[in-house]
Amino acid sequence: MGTVLKERNFCHTARKYLQEYNNSTSIHGLHYLTEERSLTEKIVWSIILLISLSGCVYMISGIARKYQITPVVVNIASEDTPLYEIPFPAITICPEAKFSSNVFNYTDFYFKLSALDKDATENLAELVFIL
Repeated sequence: MGTVLKERNFCHTARKYLQEYNNSTSIHGLHYLTEERSLTEKIVWSIILLISLSGCVYMISGIARKYQITPVVVNIASEDTPLYEIPFPAITICPEAKFSSNVFNYTDFYFKLSALDKDATENLAELVFIL
């Protein structure tokens, strides 16, 4: 009789802790199992959670299998590199206003600029530099 009472007490305590965990966790769907809901909702959420868990296990086992077949070895070489030798990443600044090709056609401008003689190009470069 004493062991039956201990088992019942253990099951009650475990259920209480599981219910408290499910109600306070951020894992989506677990709190639906222990809230006051209809049996149908609990069954649907149990099926959804089991399908999700099966999908996770399937994907993790596939990745583990792939790693065992072709393991990846990462070697980090500690080599001091001066900061000035590290290339700065490209930065693109996009204007908020959309560019209209009717107002300024860069291709036409480029061809007109390349058709100019060297003195005119230098004068234009000086003008741009002053601005």
